[in-house]
Amino acid sequence: MERDRLELWRRLLFRAEDDGLGRDYWIPGEGKASHYNKILTLDGFLDWYNKVKDRGRAWISVCYYALETDEKMNLVCWPKCFDMIVYDLDIPLPKEECVKLRAEDPKRFQQLLSTVRSEALRLYHHLAKRYGCTPLLNFTGNRGYQLWLLLEKPLPALHYRMAFHYYIAGLTFGRELDPNVTDPARFMRLPYTRHEQGGLCLPLDPQSLEPLRLEQAVETVKPAPVNALEELISLEPISIPKKLVVGRFGKRSGRRRLPEDPVQLLEDMAPPCLKAIWGKLREKREISHSERLALAWFLQNLGYNDDAIVGLFKHAPDFNEKKTRYYLKRSRKPDGTPKYRMYKCSTMKNLNMCLDCGYGRNPVSWTLRRV
Repeated sequence: MERDRLELWRRLLFRAEDDGLGRDYWIPGEGKASHYNKILTLDGFLDWYNKVKDRGRAWISVCYYALETDEKMNLVCWPKCFDMIVYDLDIPLPKEECVKLRAEDPKRFQQLLSTVRSEALRLYHHLAKRYGCTPLLNFTGNRGYQLWLLLEKPLPALHYRMAFHYYIAGLTFGRELDPNVTDPARFMRLPYTRHEQGGLCLPLDPQSLEPLRLEQAVETVKPAPVNALEELISLEPISIPKKLVVGRFGKRSGRRRLPEDPVQLLEDMAPPCLKAIWGKLREKREISHSERLALAWFLQNLGYNDDAIVGLFKHAPDFNEKKTRYYLKRSRKPDGTPKYRMYKCSTMKNLNMCLDCGYGRNPVSWTLRRV
């Protein structure tokens, strides 16, 4: 029985095949185990889990950790890689106010929790539909939900922030989802453990919202693909000049040569945010209205004609040529030049399309600098 349980937890939490990897964990009264150069491996997991499951703060790290030596030959414990992404959705109030609200006005508390649940389910179905995967929906036992998105293979911990934004690019949320919880050292709450406020953390069936047994949860989960994300990770970062002078397009300017085929531009010279949008479109996945505008305006501001842009949008599962040309025409002035400038990096971030490449200016100037 114990062996069967351990195998189920392995399939959920210890899928990496490297024996030198483990997870950081919380030591009651002391803090993170990594501060003491300790990691939790599969062999010691059940003993630790049985001790802490009813005490609260049964937390482990999202990333795998490794014990290594630094340049000065000191033993250090740090995030190495990750094979899941965790999205937290909570009632957007401080913890103390939530505790007070739950005691004084339970009806209002449940109304707010219902809103969070609706947002969690919206994210669940978005991920399932767009990436052909099955996330794990967890009620945290108090004021929110966690979504665990397992990945097909581990990726370097350095890119956790990019991966976090990649899978939800184009979606907008209220304050229920914190898009800034992207630290590779972050923790997650384990299912079937007691919350500090007394509730039980449980995985749920997204249809009935009934609790799932561990074996049901493990059998239900289906990892998300990472091939397009690996392409983005392989992009080399570019240096940011102190002053970037962008030449005009047209006959007077021979300073830059862009590929005639926009596909080549998007594959080889686009920033990660636009390359991610094109990757979804290329794989005939649904993209949001904001992502469509970003892609169209990006190409229009780089001088591509509408025929070339329409050719890209033919990959969309809901492609309508008449409607596509209508929107492209509306995005141009009577003389054919772009009516709108491409979104700035700050706007891309606000629209949840930024993948944190570090540039911080404008995707068009990123590409021109690349050229």
